[in-house]
Amino acid sequence: MVLFLEGTRVDDPDVLGSPHHGAARLAVETGAPIVPVAISGTAHLWLGPVPKPHHVRIALLEPVAAPAGRDGPEVLGELIDRRVWPAVQEEYGRLQATPGVVLTALTAAGLGAGLAARRARRPPPRILGVVPPRRERHRDRRRALLERLRPRPGRLARIRARLRRR
Repeated sequence: MVLFLEGTRVDDPDVLGSPHHGAARLAVETGAPIVPVAISGTAHLWLGPVPKPHHVRIALLEPVAAPAGRDGPEVLGELIDRRVWPAVQEEYGRLQATPGVVLTALTAAGLGAGLAARRARRPPPRILGVVPPRRERHRDRRRALLERLRPRPGRLARIRARLRRR
């Protein structure tokens, strides 16, 4: 079974959402280990309905065993926040800083050393707070756009007066 700790997709490739503790609850109740996974390069995989060739990197980390016989919010927080999520953050940052095939070839040819150095100096991924699900983000964005486009009573009167003067 696969559970994504963030609970939603985050569109910015340099940002991680905050983890939820549902995977820890499942691991504690079943005794199954959690295998932390960092996935990089999944943004902008589609060009409309057509898949776009893109380099996706996946790193599987060492499994983290759930504590047996213990339960409660502090155990779940310790498991995810102190053991699993820091490993995912570190590995995700490493994946983001690792140069791709083209950059490696340019560096080997003596042309991409500056680009490789700039990528290595990249700051670690930022952590957002709780990221609302994609559907809610799109709904809120759509509402804000409609609110900006909706004519206000005073504004409409000014436009009509301007048109009458012409």
